[in-house]
Amino acid sequence: MSATEALLFALRERAGKRRRLALDDVWHVFRGALAIEYSDRGREALAGYLTALRDQGHLQLPQQRSLWDLTPAPPLPRWVQLAGPTSEGAPIDHRSIAWPPELARLIDEPRIAADVLADLLEIKRFLAEGGRRREPVPLRERSVELLGDEKRLDVLLRSRLAARVGLGPELLRVRAVPVPIVWEPGPAASDATTILVIENLHTYDSFRRWNAREGGYLAVVYGSGKAFAGMLDDLGRIVVELGAFEIHYFGDLDAEGLQIPAAAARALGALPLLPAERWYDLLLDRGAGRSLPDVEPNAPESGLQWLPERLRARVRPLLVAGRRLPQELVGWEQLRESPRQK
Repeated sequence: MSATEALLFALRERAGKRRRLALDDVWHVFRGALAIEYSDRGREALAGYLTALRDQGHLQLPQQRSLWDLTPAPPLPRWVQLAGPTSEGAPIDHRSIAWPPELARLIDEPRIAADVLADLLEIKRFLAEGGRRREPVPLRERSVELLGDEKRLDVLLRSRLAARVGLGPELLRVRAVPVPIVWEPGPAASDATTILVIENLHTYDSFRRWNAREGGYLAVVYGSGKAFAGMLDDLGRIVVELGAFEIHYFGDLDAEGLQIPAAAARALGALPLLPAERWYDLLLDRGAGRSLPDVEPNAPESGLQWLPERLRARVRPLLVAGRRLPQELVGWEQLRESPRQK
């Protein structure tokens, strides 16, 4: 038996009924099956054997660069998948498989890559074993359970194939896990009735420090850019807990910086999310005549409509001209000179 065959045999033995092994498992098998190679050439030898097994059709390796351990060289896959039994060595025709009703549209696909087909077969097995009745769990937990990689299921669910065939989180009994909301209440003696959301971390730090001194807001919340969309339920709970009347938002003056709060305002519905006009005014004043890197001109109407007319009139020409103003222009030094408004 050659060294390559010995490694393949050991991998199959380690896998048992599984077809996919994580890189830690592969290292364990390599160390036990080919101890001398492991000691002498280590990573280089393992990379060579895995490549040879892939070329011989015994293994499938991930295609996405993100699914490889790139340092140190040579790269190693974060998982390997043992090839399943096929008729006379021919590839499996996905149209010959009896898919469950939820995945029936797969037979309309002209071609499915071998590694994706392997993932779909694992999902088929999951459903056949009662997966539809399972309790929803965080996405990455299900991913590592089914596919041996905590990120792979997310990649699959975001693919065009998943959209075409109707493969979604509900079928796989998974749920997204939002970023936890970070916030700091104002001083207890404050009579403020408004919560302020800040888009970026460093500006949040300055505002929370300023607010601890001035008590201008019931609380200051870190919006965390695009992640803000996943925090709205928690934000609603903070509003109720503190008895806030309004939520104000302050972020970058660029296309994305306006679309984030505009989309959140639509999602919140009756709970008002309003522009923090005082701080946007100061940001525009601070940015006037300042030399900043140009960006692609982009003035999304959906974002601009979130602003009141007088701010819209100042911001639209800025975005059309390919300029942006980062909110960090309003920082600790400016806040220190801006006492609480009565």
